[in-house]
Amino acid sequence: FFSSFVAYTLKMSHHTSQYDPLLTFQQDNVSRITGASLYGQVAVFVASLLIVVCTATLSYGAMLIDPRMMMFFPTPATSTTSTVGIIPVAVAGLPVPPKPQLTTQPIWVEEGRKQALVPHRGAIATEPTGGVSTKGLLQRERYIASNQFKVRAGAEAKFEARWANRKSRLATLNGFRFFTLLKRTDLDGTVQYDDDINYVSLTVWEDKPAFDAWRSGDAFKEAHGGTDPGSFFKMIVTSLLQTKGPPKPAFYDALLPVANTPQPTKTIGGWRQVEANGIDLLPTECFVAMNRFSVLPGKEQAFEERWAHRKSNLLEQPGFRGFWMGRKDMTVEDGVNYVAMTVWTDKDSFIKWRDVNDVKSKEGPVSSAKSDMFAVFPKPAFYEGKLLIESEKGI
Repeated sequence: FFSSFVAYTLKMSHHTSQYDPLLTFQQDNVSRITGASLYGQVAVFVASLLIVVCTATLSYGAMLIDPRMMMFFPTPATSTTSTVGIIPVAVAGLPVPPKPQLTTQPIWVEEGRKQALVPHRGAIATEPTGGVSTKGLLQRERYIASNQFKVRAGAEAKFEARWANRKSRLATLNGFRFFTLLKRTDLDGTVQYDDDINYVSLTVWEDKPAFDAWRSGDAFKEAHGGTDPGSFFKMIVTSLLQTKGPPKPAFYDALLPVANTPQPTKTIGGWRQVEANGIDLLPTECFVAMNRFSVLPGKEQAFEERWAHRKSNLLEQPGFRGFWMGRKDMTVEDGVNYVAMTVWTDKDSFIKWRDVNDVKSKEGPVSSAKSDMFAVFPKPAFYEGKLLIESEKGI
């Protein structure tokens, strides 16, 4: 398409070529390829345009057949992070895991000589998840879908506006629990990251079937460019202009959830009505702290048991909204197979809790400084949450 345009331009500006040897050389070479006549160049132009249209149409058709191919455009991942000179703070910032009985009626299940605390919905999970056996591990109680984005510098406001102005009925769908668009922050300069992933979309579902139903339904298509090729193509172009490469999806079995009193969000048609002009950033509506763990093979059950048996007073903390421990439900490519997440009303609430729990975190049973469970030091990440949507059931 571009070559045809150049050829046409060179032909129309033939009168200038006599003053520009380079232009004459370019025109001669283009003419050898496309033919000397203007009709030949126009024919190549039209053929190139048809190829572009056919490619876009085939891509759109593939998306309709298998929506998972476009999973990276809509919703929710966590980012790879590292700390510089703040290891004590990072360790202190580890979200304290809760007791399952805060939200469920647990039962004790004997398996061999070990006990495991599992939710009342069933015993220890035995079905394979993400190609990895979960036998002996805690059963999922929520399902988390996330996406990591590398938004171009200067395009942040437009990227947020695209989310705010999208067509979606997410909050009306069966099984929906929570959503927020996360913008990564360095926590006042105390954290440095080793990648340029700066946005994450995070969606929490009641269970995996609810997520699968959304992903294969019309609501998914509407939220990812509409049901017509024109809207789809426009969405692709806009994404290319605002982000560097395709987003990276990540899916998790959510374990040991703790949720405070629900604060349902008012939506219209299932989506937030927020003023977004593409110039100013959207207001921050919550704060999310994450920790990414690389648990060694064979240590997963011990890791989960230690979290399940830890004492927690999160529900008593001012500003606390929710907690999940995410076990990756997909092939692990970056070495990170667990993610702990806490949601707070604001950054100050998290910092106050973290400062009080400094010593407890560093001396706790899953302290990375003492544990032999991890391949690398756990990596924290912090986010400002925007476009928050909470269901009537709560987080």
